[in-house]
Amino acid sequence: EPWKFSLETHAIMNDFMRLRHRMIPYLYSMNYLASEGRPLILPMYYDYPDEWDAYAVKNQYYFGTELIVAPITSKCIEGVNRAKVKVWLPKGTYFDIFSDTVYSGDRFINMYRDKSTMPVLAKAGGILPLTNEIFGQDFLNNPRDLVLFVYPGADNEFDLYEDDGETLGYKHGQFAITKLINDNSKCEFVIKKSQGDIGVLPESRNIKLHFLATNDNKATVYVGDKTVEVLQAYDESSHTFVVEIKEWDYSDDIKVCLEKKHDIRRNDVQAAVYDILNTAEISYIEKEDVYRPIMAGRSKAYIISELSGRNINVDVRDAVIEQVLAYID
Repeated sequence: EPWKFSLETHAIMNDFMRLRHRMIPYLYSMNYLASEGRPLILPMYYDYPDEWDAYAVKNQYYFGTELIVAPITSKCIEGVNRAKVKVWLPKGTYFDIFSDTVYSGDRFINMYRDKSTMPVLAKAGGILPLTNEIFGQDFLNNPRDLVLFVYPGADNEFDLYEDDGETLGYKHGQFAITKLINDNSKCEFVIKKSQGDIGVLPESRNIKLHFLATNDNKATVYVGDKTVEVLQAYDESSHTFVVEIKEWDYSDDIKVCLEKKHDIRRNDVQAAVYDILNTAEISYIEKEDVYRPIMAGRSKAYIISELSGRNINVDVRDAVIEQVLAYID
C-alpha cells in the first residue's frame, strides 16, 4: 500500500510496481523455463558450484537467465545518503539496468545506491523483453507494443514465450515462441518468425529495439528478404540507439543489421561522481578534493592514490572508487 508511506517512498514503490508489470514478457518466459526445471530465482552458486566466492553473497541471486540482483537491506550511510552491498560478479561484463554503468566481472565490488534503486545487472549480450502497456483495457494481454532491451558484449539467444494467459490451452499447443538472437559478433539482431499458435498474439506487433550502453549507429532492417524503412534515433542522455519496427505480422524473420558494431561505451565517470558528491553531506572543500582529479582526467591509479591519501569520508571515497574502477579495460 504505497499511499501509507512518505511521498518519496510512495514514488519509489510506484516505479517498481510499474517496472514489475513492464517486465511481464520477461517474467512469463522465465516461468515457462521454470516449468521445465529452471526456477526464476537461483543462488549464484547454482551456475558456479566450484567458485567459493559464489557462496559468500547469500542474498544475491539470478533473476531469470539475463539478470543478477543484489538487494540492499542495510540503512543509508550517514553523510553519503546511500547504502551499500557487497556484490560478486562472475567473469564477464555486466550492465546496471537503471544507470547503464558497465562493470567488469570476476571480482567483488562494493556497490552504493540511493533509496530509489539497487544493483540489477544484465549480462553481456543480454536480451530483456518488456511491455510499455501498463494502463488501459488491454494491459493484461500479450503486448502489441513490445520493447526489447539489448546489451552489447556477447552473442545470446532468448525464447519469448506467450500463451493466452488465462486457460490451460497451452497444454494442447496453444502457445507461441519467438526466438530473439543477439548476434553481436556479426552486428545483427534477429527476430525469428513466431512458431506455434500465433492466434494467442496480437494481430500485429510494433517492436522498439533499444541497443543500450552504446554509441550512435545506423541500421538496415529486413523483413524477410525486403528492406523496410524504420524510425531510428540515438538518445545521447541514455546512450541508447533505438530502432522502431511497425506492424510486424510474425510471418517473416526480422533482421536488424547495424552499420557499426554494438560496442560498449565508456562509463561517464565524471557524471556518476558528480551525482555522488551532489548528495553527499560533506564539506565543499572535501568535494573539491574528490572531484579535482576526476575532472583532470588523471589515470585510475593516480585517482585512487590521491583519494586514499586525503582525509575524506571513507564511504564517499569508496562510492567514488566504485565508479572509477567499475569497468577495467
